Amino acid sequence: MAWVLAGIAAASAVPVAQAPPTIKDPQVSYTAALQAAVLARWQVPASVRAGDMCAIKLTLLPGGEVFSATVQPGCEFDVQGREALLAAVRQASPLPYRGHEAVFQRETVVRFVRPVAPAPIAPIKPPAQFQEHLLQVRAIEAQPLDEEARCRAYPDLPGSEWPEGAGKARCLLLRAPILSLDDIDTQLGTSKGAADLDRRFRALMQAHYDDPAQREQIFIAYSIFDADPKAERVARRWLEQSPGSAFARMALGDAYARQGWKARGTQWASETPDAQMERMGSLFQRAVPLLAEALEKEARLSPACEQLAAIGRMSSDQLQRWAMGECLKVDAQSFFVLEEVMTQAEPRWGGSADAMRAAAALIAARAQQSPVLLTLTAVPIGYEADMADDWSEIVPDTVAASLKAPNAGYMARAGRGMYAQGDRWRGLAYVSQALRFHPGDDDELALRAEILLELGDAEWALRDAQRAAAVAPASGRRHYLLARVARRALGEREARAPLLQAMEDADTRERAYELYCQTYSMLGELAAAEACTQALVAEFPRNAEGWRMMAWVRGVQDDPAQALAVEQFMKYQDLDRWPHHARDLERYRRLKSAQP
Repeated sequence: MAWVLAGIAAASAVPVAQAPPTIKDPQVSYTAALQAAVLARWQVPASVRAGDMCAIKLTLLPGGEVFSATVQPGCEFDVQGREALLAAVRQASPLPYRGHEAVFQRETVVRFVRPVAPAPIAPIKPPAQFQEHLLQVRAIEAQPLDEEARCRAYPDLPGSEWPEGAGKARCLLLRAPILSLDDIDTQLGTSKGAADLDRRFRALMQAHYDDPAQREQIFIAYSIFDADPKAERVARRWLEQSPGSAFARMALGDAYARQGWKARGTQWASETPDAQMERMGSLFQRAVPLLAEALEKEARLSPACEQLAAIGRMSSDQLQRWAMGECLKVDAQSFFVLEEVMTQAEPRWGGSADAMRAAAALIAARAQQSPVLLTLTAVPIGYEADMADDWSEIVPDTVAASLKAPNAGYMARAGRGMYAQGDRWRGLAYVSQALRFHPGDDDELALRAEILLELGDAEWALRDAQRAAAVAPASGRRHYLLARVARRALGEREARAPLLQAMEDADTRERAYELYCQTYSMLGELAAAEACTQALVAEFPRNAEGWRMMAWVRGVQDDPAQALAVEQFMKYQDLDRWPHHARDLERYRRLKSAQP
């Protein structure tokens, strides 16, 4: 089966950007619009060479209708090329007019150059041991399934030692919450809304203990009460309407706790500013009484004791021991409770390697009744690997952990390490399995898109790049990746919208700007390309790629100002940063040495 299907353009659409925002001169903008309109209809014959230029004199009527078009002296196209270009002009009539009335000219000369087609990347066929597995994964990823259904449809990791059904059991954790914040807010607007919510959450709590198919869903139901202010507002409204409700207290306490974790951040405690730690402590002080009261009212509401144990791990040994004791009394089979047991055993939280192995043995004994727990038994194997700086060094330990249990974190690390070693196919299999269980991880979505792009499957890469950008909409890196993939899968124009997004991020602005200007030069949109590169080097004057593009655009138009662009290109060239400049650099050096 071919890995890159025909008709890639039918893949999920990327929004198309129009004229580049860098064009401020109305006359240049008009010329760019004329070029783009004709180029979109030009069927370029093979006889027209890349870099050849041809000027066409247009006689236009108000409204943009083409009255006549004539090839100008010096056109470098052959007869077939000239006829094809004139046919494109006729097909594009009427040319752009509205919005350009102030600079409209009855007669104008427009230059055209053959667009540069990207070098084709032949799809690489997977090795035999992964072919069937990855074909199944690819087919599943192309279907419009929800996260749990997609997870359940996946084949298990090749070579895994997981007990039968362990992977599908892990998929239960991907089920969507029974209600959204908006659902709860709407229900609280009805006469019996709070009472109905209490009954529904009580039933879900009971099902957690009684129905294996509903295990852990009470924890998932509370996940909507996150650090967002809206979650606090809805939870507070629920508690106001049902002041005796353990379930409403849990919701508000959970919201405060998650705000506290967000305030603390993800750095080591020694690297976290005091102000963040103080803010975390203040929010935890609000959360603890509410969670403790919820647990007092409903002893089997284990999300309350689990969150209290986590807060205790950060702030109070006494609270930690008490809360974990309460959890283990009533819910010693819960994935989330035992996940906290394993976390507490980690050396960074005061535990040890022996404590982790003991926790894994405790959990393994219970995994026979609840296969989802198997995921946690692999943690001690891969824990040391988490501390490594070099991804390639951690492959043996993370592979061992991955084969033992469906642990997404270790599969992701193993896949990343394999990719660092150049083992792309095995890396793809492991990263895909990680995404089976963590489908919203933008780091792994981005990594899989990179691997797929290198392997020639731009269609699948596009879906992953779109998902990664949707998960992290403020990340310039994600939009830059999406642009690179869209460029390969759909074409130069379709890369522009995500590039504009990437240009909003200071970390990716310069390289996104480069690629943005390239989309115009690659398509032969000379006026837009020149305006874009002028703006690029004005903002980043040491950008050799900008000067190289400007030298090319001016060269094909026989513009004497090319000499300045060449001089600046040679001045700022950096082959470590732009290795593809070597050929242009050598060519310009030869031309310069040949000058009298």
